[in-house]
Amino acid sequence: MGFSVAASLVLTAPPYVLAILVALTTSYLADRSRHRTPFLFVHSLIAIVGLAMVAAPVSNGVKLVGTFLAVAGAIPNQPTALAFAQNNVVSTSKRAVVSAVQVAFGSVGGIAASTVYRQQDYPRYLPGFPFVRSY
Repeated sequence: MGFSVAASLVLTAPPYVLAILVALTTSYLADRSRHRTPFLFVHSLIAIVGLAMVAAPVSNGVKLVGTFLAVAGAIPNQPTALAFAQNNVVSTSKRAVVSAVQVAFGSVGGIAASTVYRQQDYPRYLPGFPFVRSY
């Protein structure tokens, strides 16, 4: 987005603070309502909208808001999906395997991101956003 290294480091934390607040609120509401699926869908839609804002040819302010939305939509989905799986698997040994597999596949996202968002695609990183056509 063209920020200095210091500004980039300062701007990295606030989206995650929002994501923590969203995750805690989601946890409370999902436990109270005993439903997980609607929260998974809503968070996924928020993340998609945020990623579309980041990928669009708009100002840096809009991209920054998109970053907040993308992180606040994506981060809370992992614990919500873990709770969803734990509530729907019968035996404890199966729950352990389901949790391990789910966390492992969730961690693969970091590996994928390191190969999709490459330095040679700077500054727009369009190959990382397959749903966006080249402008």
